[in-house]
This record gives sequence, structure tokens and C-alpha cells, in this order.
Amino acid sequence: MSLSFRFGTVGSPSATLPRPGGTVGGIQYAASIGLNVLKLAWVNGVRVGDATCAASKQAGETAGVALSVHAPYYINLNGEDEKWVR
Repeated sequence: MSLSFRFGTVGSPSATLPRPGGTVGGIQYAASIGLNVLKLAWVNGVRVGDATCAASKQAGETAGVALSVHAPYYINLNGEDEKWVR
């Protein structure tokens, strides 16, 4: 059995330039410095729309960067059931 690890940051790396900036810029920059995962820290609320989510997903797939999300605790603990989306 072969194990592999992914390394990345929580949020966009601090050296991410303002343009294109945001999550897409963070994904692109993370890939350029050899990182292959980025955790999106939405701990204070989820303030993104469908278009931003789609652009982030596409950027991650293109760059080979896996994405994970840390959702706000009040959302995690307030749901009636667990929902996992692939």
C-alpha cells in the first residue's frame, strides 16, 4: 500500500498577489510554490456565491490543488442531519 500526503495552507498563502487574488489566486499561487492542498477557512460565515465556488473548483482541478472547507461551527452543529457532498 502506498501512502501519500498533501501539504498546503489554511487560506491563501500570504504572498498571494492582490490580482487575481482571492481564492482563485490563492489556489494558483499555492500550486506555483509546490503546495497541493488549500483549506478554505469559512469560520465566520459562508459568503461566497455559486460562481465563486465554481471558479474555485475549476482552479483547483486545473492546478491539481485539492480543496477543503472549514465551515462555521454554528452551521456544523445546527444541522438536522449530516450532509456530505462529493
